[in-house]
Formats: sequence, structure tokens, C-alpha cells
Amino acid sequence: LKFILSALSDKLKIDISKQLLSNEGLILEQEGIKIGIWIMPNNADNGYLEHFIENLIEQDDWVLNEAKGKVDELLLKKNCRFTEVKKQKAVIYSWLAWQESPGLPFGTAMKTKSLNAHAEAVQPFLNWIKNTFEF
Repeated sequence: LKFILSALSDKLKIDISKQLLSNEGLILEQEGIKIGIWIMPNNADNGYLEHFIENLIEQDDWVLNEAKGKVDELLLKKNCRFTEVKKQKAVIYSWLAWQESPGLPFGTAMKTKSLNAHAEAVQPFLNWIKNTFEF
């Protein structure tokens, strides 16, 4: 994050290196230009988009628990084809593969309500989009 803010500071010719990235993201305005910064998954934790996506799945979803268990099991195998770093991607894509319509992209899974686009965890991101793009 510090690298991104430093690079933007250099480009915009203003010091934004001390800006704090909250759970509501960061919105910068300079000379009529608005720049929105959101670092996945939630501006606080390290991770991928798939860490964010997990928050859109019901926490008591038995398929999610099965996917986590299977991925953990596969990681213990000598010839596992993914690393611990990619574990969350394997969990989410396994979960998606085991839905009524297997393998849907994230957006389509939201439309079919497999993923809950109204989950509490998504609200800060939606607020950031709304405030950044003014709609």
C-alpha cells in the first residue's frame, strides 16, 4: 500500500503518503480528478479477491466447509498442484464448481444468488464505489 501511495504522490505531485486506507477505501481529489483506491480484500488484510468473495457466502454453508476440508487435504499431498498461497482461490473455485450451476463467474453467481451481494461485508466496498463514481 505504501508503494502505491508513494507512486501516486509522485505522479500527482502531492504528498499522499500519509493517507490512511480505511475499510471505506480512499478517495483522493485533485484539480477536478477523483481517484479511488481499494486494495482487496478489505483494505486491511492481505489476500485476494477470493478472500472478499468468501464473505458473500453464508458462513454455515456446508459446501464451503467441504471445499475448505478438501483443499486442506490436497495441500498435504506431495504432488499437490497449488501452493498454500493459492489456497483461498482453490477453496472458492471448488465451492463454485459444486453449485447447482457449476463454475459460474462471480458476477453471475451473484445474479443467481449463490453469492450474497447484500452481505454486510460488501457494504464498505459498495459505499466506496458509490462515492468514487458518484452514483
